[in-house]
Amino acid sequence: MIDPRIVEDSIKAIDAAHFQAFCDRLLITLYPDDFTPVRAGGRRGDMKNDGYCVGSGRFFQAHASRGEALAKIKNKIETDLNGCLQHWGDAVKTFVYITNDTQVGEVEHHINTLRQTHGHRLSIETWGPLRLSNKLNELSPEQVEYIIERRLTVADRPRHPHYLTPFPAINPDDVIGRDTALGEL
Repeated sequence: MIDPRIVEDSIKAIDAAHFQAFCDRLLITLYPDDFTPVRAGGRRGDMKNDGYCVGSGRFFQAHASRGEALAKIKNKIETDLNGCLQHWGDAVKTFVYITNDTQVGEVEHHINTLRQTHGHRLSIETWGPLRLSNKLNELSPEQVEYIIERRLTVADRPRHPHYLTPFPAINPDDVIGRDTALGEL
């Protein structure tokens, strides 16, 4: 088993430029037969959809929010949710906001307000670093290493050459100065 603190710290350290690729690797591993990643293209971008599971109607929005202002985070969540609903309509059953930062109370309160507004139509989930870490810890070490792009296991690594053979046996009589160091017995 991999130390969950290492996984959680790795998630928190992912920068904005690499966060969506991390989410794509995670989601394709969690939902191998259902997840479809989506990239921005043309005038309409990604249509407020970073990827989705067709069968379950689960739509994902990845956002590396670590270090951003609260107003910007709240605006991003609301804009992405409303845009996703506008573009994808009734196909959206669950909207999942994925972030590499634990949300502060003000942001969670805003998300809860959105839940109340849209609760009749869909569910809204947030996946922060702890929840992501828990999901990763359910996977094999090889899958976790693939997703976070970091080697965590050491069992397969070659040993340092000095450790491949034992130290040669030392005959105490061959040690120079033995008689003077220990004295006569």
